[in-house]
Amino acid sequence: MVELFIGSIFLSNILFTKYLGIRVDKKDSLYVSLITTIVNIIAGIINYFTYMLLIKLNAIYLRNIVFILTITIVSIIVVLIYKRITKNDTDILPMVASNSIILGVSLIVTNSGYNFINAIIYILGVSIGYMLIMTFIYYLGLELNKRKVLKSFRGYPIILIVLGIITMIIERL
Repeated sequence: MVELFIGSIFLSNILFTKYLGIRVDKKDSLYVSLITTIVNIIAGIINYFTYMLLIKLNAIYLRNIVFILTITIVSIIVVLIYKRITKNDTDILPMVASNSIILGVSLIVTNSGYNFINAIIYILGVSIGYMLIMTFIYYLGLELNKRKVLKSFRGYPIILIVLGIITMIIERL
């Protein structure tokens, strides 16, 4: 279990190895990564039990639709709570609800056949890894903006190049 947890944080980080959902232009990206993590944990757990119910009902073909519906509902609730607590009017719902990491985690958990404990460990590990990587990407973007970079490479291009190099290093581990 420890290997699964550590591996899902660093070695098989879903952001680097499965999906790429980055936002580097605002400090809101840190809040978005936190909210995405919360939605990921809640929706992942709900989708695990939903999948078990779909198996019993012999309706596995509804998995993707039900997962997307669950993710949307959980995203709306978490973003509304966030807005009420912080009084922040930034519209982050589309960034959270459409983030492919949330659906990806639910699909990977169900396709891998994890039991409930391993599913929770994997979801937590991926969520922590996602937050770490998004924080890293945010500060990487700030640091790269201070450097002399060709105009055509500023912003997303240089960040994607650096992330590509980091991904190659991680894949070699």
